[in-house]
Amino acid sequence: MKKRSACRILAAGIQMNQKLCAVSLMLLACAFLNAQVTAQKEILVVSEEWPPYASQFMDKQGVLIDLLRHVFHDTQFTIRVEFHPWARALSMVEHGQADCIIGVFFAEERTRFLEYPLPLLEQETALFQLQKTEYTYSSLEDLKKYTVGKVRHAVNSAEFDGLQGSNIVPLVNLTQCIQMLLSERIDMFAGPVQNVNHLLGTYFPADRYKIKQLYPVLAKQNMYCGISRKSPQKDVLLQVFNERIRVLRENGTYERILREHNRFP
Repeated sequence: MKKRSACRILAAGIQMNQKLCAVSLMLLACAFLNAQVTAQKEILVVSEEWPPYASQFMDKQGVLIDLLRHVFHDTQFTIRVEFHPWARALSMVEHGQADCIIGVFFAEERTRFLEYPLPLLEQETALFQLQKTEYTYSSLEDLKKYTVGKVRHAVNSAEFDGLQGSNIVPLVNLTQCIQMLLSERIDMFAGPVQNVNHLLGTYFPADRYKIKQLYPVLAKQNMYCGISRKSPQKDVLLQVFNERIRVLRENGTYERILREHNRFP
């Protein structure tokens, strides 16, 4: 009888130990998962409203944001996106208030506060005028006789951005450039071709054919995800970004994303 009781106690003890082991394993697994989640660092990415490439009102916030989410998917980083006027967005990465800025063109002066990884996309910048006018230019010197709008702190080309004078009118965004041109308060404005065409077709459909592009184009520009030199994660971000964008290009994901957004490599 005592032997049976002892056996029962032993069996109960073994059973209890097994349950404790199972609970311990579960707790360890939870702790491991929590540690993984905790280890992920949130980075702040800023942009202006810049459709069709970046906009809080577009599917997946536009092709550039969609590409960026795929770049950092399954890495130690998660991203949070905020939209601000362009001058404010640039100031935030310059002063370390944001980690990255999306859709930025290269400018030598910006290398003071930005690291440039591999480019995401490219597009042309150009001048635009009213269809009814026949302004022409063969060199930027010819623009001195015209009133020309441009987005404040935007890059169009190194030569154009170097122009100074009372005829160059800094404006808040491309929408204001279009409005100023339609009201004939400026003679022309400079901007990225795809963005201007998208704005005209989406927000100014009745006036779409009142505006035309001038040739030659100002420049062909790469679009980057600029990384703030003041970000504590800048070195790792640069390495992860370049490694991941290469992988996306090699495995076909990059091209698939562009086609989903009607953009083509």
